[in-house]
Amino acid sequence: MKHFYAGHQDQHEIVTMSIQKTITPIDNSVYLERPLSTQNEIDNVIENSKKSFQSWKSTSIDDRIKIINKFIDNLIALKPEVSKEICWQIEMVRKKTSY
Repeated sequence: MKHFYAGHQDQHEIVTMSIQKTITPIDNSVYLERPLSTQNEIDNVIENSKKSFQSWKSTSIDDRIKIINKFIDNLIALKPEVSKEICWQIEMVRKKTSY
């Protein structure tokens, strides 16, 4: 657990932050670390999700199709990064299982 001060010069609040570590099963190394969300951040995400859902419900099918197609285009644009990640995983598994 890490501690840090948040706030202005005259107003300090101690914030306790836990770090989430993602361990890859490929070689048991730490793949990434990131701070856990605070309760306030979680509450904000939930509230924004509710608002987004209300907006989505009123979105026409034609507009939904446009939005999903844009998502697909963006995913395809990430092909080099996704390919690299998949190849890394396959290579690590291959190295672990080769005789």
